[in-house]
Amino acid sequence: MILGDTIQIWHAVGYWAALPPRRARLIRQSAAIGPESDALLTQATVAITGISGGGSHVMQQLVHQGIGTLIPVDDQLVDLSNLGRIVSASEADIDTTPKTHLVWRTAATVDPSITVIEIRERFPSPRAIQAMRSADVIVACVDTFHARESINAFSRRYMIPLLDIGITIRSHGEHLATADGQLIASLPGRPCLRCWFITDSVLAKERRERPPGYDRNPDAPGDPQVVSMNGTLASEASNCVLDLITAYSGGRRGAKIWQYDGRTGTLTQADVPTARPDCPACAEEGFGDPPHTL
Repeated sequence: MILGDTIQIWHAVGYWAALPPRRARLIRQSAAIGPESDALLTQATVAITGISGGGSHVMQQLVHQGIGTLIPVDDQLVDLSNLGRIVSASEADIDTTPKTHLVWRTAATVDPSITVIEIRERFPSPRAIQAMRSADVIVACVDTFHARESINAFSRRYMIPLLDIGITIRSHGEHLATADGQLIASLPGRPCLRCWFITDSVLAKERRERPPGYDRNPDAPGDPQVVSMNGTLASEASNCVLDLITAYSGGRRGAKIWQYDGRTGTLTQADVPTARPDCPACAEEGFGDPPHTL
């Protein structure tokens, strides 16, 4: 396997001839992005951490795109507030259905050939780490910078492309003031999230304002969310997954940032900043398992 702006895999002689025939349901997608795309997607594994506002959109689109194996990672059940932002959830799921099960249910409905490995735990549990090591791409849809830092370090150690999406919405009273989102494609050998996005000061500020465990309080109101704004970022993240696996853009995407303004609907692309010389995550790139886990 070669990791860069796209994922390139060297297969043994006769590999393509031995693959099952193209899926009829994806004939239009294959016509758009290439005749080999179905086979490439069938063999791909994508992990999604956080199956809520953004993650539920991502998983739904990856199912329809035909990703062969999906690894949803989330430790929560569907609750009432989720019905305003989690696609595929219903009233019958409230307080009974794990969010990860929504991925299995969607896949079983659309394409039973898709494998879903549910991890009903929070990263970095041992089961989550074990499962996610096999991923070709990780999509992080988490709420905190500390969670992002942990996933970013993991992706660096195992040299797995990471896509991070998130949106921060602020209101004055009941009027939307700002809706600032981002999609970041962090690729092996390129600057990671810890180089510039997840700074020491950002982590310290979050530690003061949102100490560990704050999001486990069932009586605490969650951050503002709008399902359609989550969907905009999730769709672009799904395009990035598609490109990393099939190279449909011809390398035009690569390691980029997409800034999203939910008020105006603008999505602006830019290059990621330069690498940080003393980045602790980049310093461990490709190391794999930490010594204490061996």
